[in-house]
Amino acid sequence: MPREPAEVEAKLLRAAARGDNGARRRLVASHLPLVRTVAARYASLGLPLDDLMREGCVGLLEAIDRWDRGRGASFDAFARFRVRVAIRDALTARARPIRRPKQLVEAQRRGEALDSPRAVAAPGVEAAA
Repeated sequence: MPREPAEVEAKLLRAAARGDNGARRRLVASHLPLVRTVAARYASLGLPLDDLMREGCVGLLEAIDRWDRGRGASFDAFARFRVRVAIRDALTARARPIRRPKQLVEAQRRGEALDSPRAVAAPGVEAAA
């Protein structure tokens, strides 16, 4: 389904905020290419693309529920953020057989050495010298 024009998207977002499930379905269908694009970036990190797309759709639904027009961000920017958060959380929780703490996964993603005190120390705990 092609993207909705801005005026139609704004009407659909208002209707979805009032609880219209048809509007939610149309918004999800029109933003599936966004979810697919974001999920494809994370496809090589341990979860199949289908699972990443499913988690991205959960993030998109959360974006539809949480988006506030008065905050100034466009819906597309907010939706992209929520989709990324949902996919990263899914990768953190399920990509490996043994779950690692989210702090370590994020440190590895940032490229920090895992043996550095900043990467492994709990917040507020100083490394023993």
